[in-house]
Amino acid sequence: MVWDASLILAKFLYCNKDLVFSKATTVLEVGSGTGICGLACALMEPKLRVYLSDLRSHLPLIQTNIDINATSNVSCGEIDWFNPGNPGTFDLIIGSDVVYEPDLFEPLLDTLDVLSTKNTVILLCNELRMTRDLGFYKLAEKKGWTLTILPEHLQDKEYFSHECPIMRFTKNR
Repeated sequence: MVWDASLILAKFLYCNKDLVFSKATTVLEVGSGTGICGLACALMEPKLRVYLSDLRSHLPLIQTNIDINATSNVSCGEIDWFNPGNPGTFDLIIGSDVVYEPDLFEPLLDTLDVLSTKNTVILLCNELRMTRDLGFYKLAEKKGWTLTILPEHLQDKEYFSHECPIMRFTKNR
């Protein structure tokens, strides 16, 4: 299934590719699901090295989608938010609808911390379904992240939703 947040983020990346990809050579999509956002990055900017990640059970679908849609600049693998290991850092980290389970808020933020540098651009687009989802953003600020809601004028009008904001995360440390 492709969630609305994936379409909104993919369209944002397309509309702002010169801005988003100007300094990026590596992209990580966390919680890829079908991989639509990461695949969109790879197709828009063939110079990028794109890594799609999710739980092991999702990798066959992701690999099928890579085989159908992408070139050799895309790979996939498991990143377990409870034990992310150290696959390196990335210039751009993206994720859509990865904020849904309170037990995963801290592991996701810790994973983003391990996989990023102070210069990494992190863009997450999540549908705000419940008040508890706001707890993720409060925890992020408590852990030292600066959060910025990307302005409406940067987004495609047909793919914009106040219920599905795109947030930029920046490390304060």
